[in-house]
Amino acid sequence: MAGVIKVLLQLKHQTLVRSLHCDEVNPYIELGGSPFYLLQENRPWLPFVDQNGRVLPRRAGISSFGFGGVNAHLVLEEYLAPAATQPARAEAGGPHLVVLSAKNELRLAEAVKNLDRFLSRHPDTELSDLAYTLQTGREAMEERLAFVVDSLGQLKTRFKKLIENPQAKRDFIVDE
Repeated sequence: MAGVIKVLLQLKHQTLVRSLHCDEVNPYIELGGSPFYLLQENRPWLPFVDQNGRVLPRRAGISSFGFGGVNAHLVLEEYLAPAATQPARAEAGGPHLVVLSAKNELRLAEAVKNLDRFLSRHPDTELSDLAYTLQTGREAMEERLAFVVDSLGQLKTRFKKLIENPQAKRDFIVDE
């Protein structure tokens, strides 16, 4: 576990930490001309870059050799967030689809109230960011609600109407 923790901390800080007890190198170890080296001082852990210029994740191998002959080997790789998949920010007045879902009507009503409170506390929220997150960062459940709105003010107005009269949900249903 010590090796795992050490590697995780090195990944977090993007720093390779010097190896302990390697001040005097064994003369029988010949590393010259090979890609291997002993870390005798801390240094930045720079990621490799592929031929297309993409940064590759840092990887580290950990080996543990047990007294009874049991061996364990582990490869850890840092998480690299995927390139942004969000489309270019839409115009401020462009329509946005805001979706919500919950297990039942009661939970959906609570989700509307929670989002309404959030928007009251965070009036600088970008509508395009909110719509994108609600479309991609949620689990689709049985009870669903969707609004096509042009502004946060319009969304809050619809939330207010829905909070005051839960049956108003039917006003937002569009038949095909």
